[in-house]
Amino acid sequence: MSPNPARAALTLVAAVGVVGACRQRWELDQIRRGCRAPIWAATSAVPGSSHGPIATRVAAWHPQRPVTRAGQVVAATWAAPVTFAGLLVAAASGVWPRWRPDAGVLVAVGAGGLAARSGVDATALGHVIICRRDRLSPKLLVHELAHVRQAERLGPLLIPTYAWWLARHGYRDNPLECGARGATRAVLDVRTGRP
Repeated sequence: MSPNPARAALTLVAAVGVVGACRQRWELDQIRRGCRAPIWAATSAVPGSSHGPIATRVAAWHPQRPVTRAGQVVAATWAAPVTFAGLLVAAASGVWPRWRPDAGVLVAVGAGGLAARSGVDATALGHVIICRRDRLSPKLLVHELAHVRQAERLGPLLIPTYAWWLARHGYRDNPLECGARGATRAVLDVRTGRP
């Protein structure tokens, strides 16, 4: 029987994802115990030079929403597999997302089940934002929208890329998380008028 490369790739992504999820839970437990500063206290840049030039560039990457209708359609199509995964996770979490035309995303609030076990307040999968709370704060919305923009650029490569960096760097230092925190700070600084 010949090996199935697709099955091997999916198994590898799943294994890396499990390692990353365990590392993320450990980090969140460290924060709860006071052994580490909260995630928002972290800088937007990936610390240390050992992360490499690609991770450092991704940590500073703040993609914007496509401007043209054609660009939005292409971005949504490219991110569609991840969006579909987001719809499945929302359904497994007991909520159904509602369309937010101002943000161009589906938002599911009050998620339980699978989403509640992740340990984070919200997560973005493609154009679906799933939030454990009953309401999505403006700061959290901006952060998750940065992940939506990352999904528009990376498409189906987002999940294995995120899982790899989660396993390698952890949640706090994941370059995609650093980029989203940096994008959040940039948007909030513009809104508040801070330099």
